[in-house]
Amino acid sequence: MCSAGDEDNRIEVNSIVNTNPTNFKNLNSLFINCTKLTKVENFEGLDTVTNTSYMFDGCTNLISISGFDLSSAVNTSNMFDGCTNLISLSDFDKLTYELFKMILLLKIMMMHLNVL
Repeated sequence: MCSAGDEDNRIEVNSIVNTNPTNFKNLNSLFINCTKLTKVENFEGLDTVTNTSYMFDGCTNLISISGFDLSSAVNTSNMFDGCTNLISLSDFDKLTYELFKMILLLKIMMMHLNVL
C-alpha cells in the first residue's frame, strides 16, 4: 500500500484508528514500507484474516499496535520485519502461537539492542 507508486506519489499514512475490514483473508504486505505510520488502534474485523505476512514490514516509525483479533491467522511470517521502534503491543483479543513467538523474539532482540 505505502510502497505503491513512485516516490512522489506515495501514500503517507500516519495512524490507523477504528478500522473494520470485514471478510478479508489476505493482508499480506498491506502497510509495507509505511515509514510515517506510528500507531494502529482498534483495527477490528480481522478474525477472518489468514495471512498477515509482511503486513507492517519496513514500518520503521511504528510505535504501538492495539486492538487486533488474529485468531484465524495462519501465516504471520515477517509481520513486523523492520519495525525497529515498536514498543507497545496491547489489547490483542487472540494471538496465534506463531505470532506470540514472533512478538517475544522481537522484544528479546530489542532488549539486546538496548531499545527497551
